Amino acid sequence: MKIAVSLFVSSMTFGVVIAVIYGWTTHDIIGVLLLGAMALALTVVAAYILVAEREAHLGGDQTDLASADLAGEDLGMFTLESYWPILAAAGTATLVFGVAFAPGFSLALVILGGALIAWTVRFLVREST
Repeated sequence: MKIAVSLFVSSMTFGVVIAVIYGWTTHDIIGVLLLGAMALALTVVAAYILVAEREAHLGGDQTDLASADLAGEDLGMFTLESYWPILAAAGTATLVFGVAFAPGFSLALVILGGALIAWTVRFLVREST
């Protein structure tokens, strides 16, 4: 938990610093918005870890344990045959393409990509419970 939070917070800080430097040097609003969105997403993940998973006791947080002591630790359930992550990636690619590359169809692609992401997240949550 502590390692994961520090990883996400340091990545968020990197995104904010790079967004400021990028905006100051290029004056390109799209790049600043995308880097800011990355920083915001990393902040949301770090906040989720702090709030929702504060009761979790992970072996990686205990500095006195060796790697061999953690062998066989239960990490949870992973769905290997799910196609929803692929559709979420397609929705994200559609949204980014609409924002960055297609000025004529940008609103339609952003709406389509956002709807696809929301739809797949809904079914990913339903599948994981």
